[in-house]
Amino acid sequence: MLTITLFFIWLAVIFYELNYFLYFWQKKDYRADRFLIDFKENKGKVFLNKWIKIKICALFLLLILSVISYANYISLSIIYILIVLYLLNLLYLLLKTQFKKPIFTKKTILIFLLTFITIVLAGIDYKLQVTSYKLLILDILLLPILSFWILFFIPFSNFAKALLVKKAIKKREDSKNLISIGITGSFGKGSTKEFLAKILSYKYKVAFTREHENTEVGVARAILQMAEDTEIFVAEMGAYKERDIFEISQVVKPTYGIITGINEQHLALQGKVENIINTKFELAEKLPKRAILLINKQALKYNAVKAKIKIYNKILNIIKYSDTDISKIKETIYGLEFIYKKNIFKTRIIGAHLIPNILGAIIMSELIGMDISDIKKAVKNLTPLKSTFFVKTFGKRFFKEKTIIIDDTYSANSTGVLSALDFMDRLGKNKNKILIMRSLVDLGEKGKETHKKIGKKISLVCDCAFIIDNNFKQELKSEKTIFTNDIKQIIKKIKEIIKNKDAIILLENRLPKEILNFFNF
Repeated sequence: MLTITLFFIWLAVIFYELNYFLYFWQKKDYRADRFLIDFKENKGKVFLNKWIKIKICALFLLLILSVISYANYISLSIIYILIVLYLLNLLYLLLKTQFKKPIFTKKTILIFLLTFITIVLAGIDYKLQVTSYKLLILDILLLPILSFWILFFIPFSNFAKALLVKKAIKKREDSKNLISIGITGSFGKGSTKEFLAKILSYKYKVAFTREHENTEVGVARAILQMAEDTEIFVAEMGAYKERDIFEISQVVKPTYGIITGINEQHLALQGKVENIINTKFELAEKLPKRAILLINKQALKYNAVKAKIKIYNKILNIIKYSDTDISKIKETIYGLEFIYKKNIFKTRIIGAHLIPNILGAIIMSELIGMDISDIKKAVKNLTPLKSTFFVKTFGKRFFKEKTIIIDDTYSANSTGVLSALDFMDRLGKNKNKILIMRSLVDLGEKGKETHKKIGKKISLVCDCAFIIDNNFKQELKSEKTIFTNDIKQIIKKIKEIIKNKDAIILLENRLPKEILNFFNF
């Protein structure tokens, strides 16, 4: 009976562990460098530290078992009870960390089944018996076994990707008259792509990459799905290492380019800001001679960017833009109004910090051939992007008619978070200003410095800030800050804070579904 109980508890732990680690492998595109960074810096670091400690306990248990197997000092029942307690502790850690599961594609299903079957079959001997030794050893070896199967399939995945990319390159080469626009940057590239595609769609047949599809494979898929009569293709280009943009550009063959801004995002992967800059300017390298490259003036704070512009000015037509090119900005929770080239633009997009992204789209549309009057109409019809400064107001649920919720959880970077806090400060006069966020990732050596800036801004702007992890606790700590991942506690506290006063609540970075569901996002 004890053996059967032990086996099924072990199966449950293996199932949860396998889902958890496969989720992170998939999230990081099965790239070992990104997978390891996630467990060095993010909330995964806290989990991994606890997970390793529990595995060390397993090794001690294994050592004890090897000793007593010869001496019979302890009864078999006590040994099983110790192992069950170990497994339950591990299961508790997994459940407390919030259950994660991958998106089950053919590849993930195959990897999951092969890993699970390998472990289960290895845990049962030829007599269909289970031994405690094997269960402990296999539990310790789960991550290496999963990683083995992932690495085993990498050559096959690379071969399939190469075929996909080859087909996309061929289709792109056959589309002789296609205008293609490559957009990259540390921040703002996703929203700029969306704004530009929607504006251009007012006049042209436009195809563009979908959300999160900014890798070489994602862009290749978008091209293969592109209709034959497409006139313009807009590609968001993401990068985690040098040559990523170069490789995507070989597929896209951009005729125009936009660099939306540069900061320390993904510094942990790229090592130095100079490497980030070099990667972004791979787009410039692949543009044809005298092609137009738009660059957000924000990037000029880096000398390396100025040096790059000096080089490429000789072969490209580089146009620098920023929100200083516009005037008379009016900002409300319902949208923006501003003047550009003596034209009044109105839009339902919220947040003045998004104006450079709208402006980049306006300038590019004008350069391609759209009339300014058509651009104005298209800008007026722009709608807030999902989870990118998406605003809702609530009534009875939050006691007050004017409780404003801002969902900015699509993706987070230091520039965006600081800008969002500034927005909340400007429009949250006489309101309780509440922030719920997860700390930022992939900032490398700049992590502490960046979070110190955010912490200072929180103390100046917010009445209360909930941080749902303990990373950079010292940098974010203030009398306004509460560190907790207890969703019920957060919601209860928010209700207490806003009971007698209107509020503006900012949701930043990727938050648990329970929070988004509560706010009806």
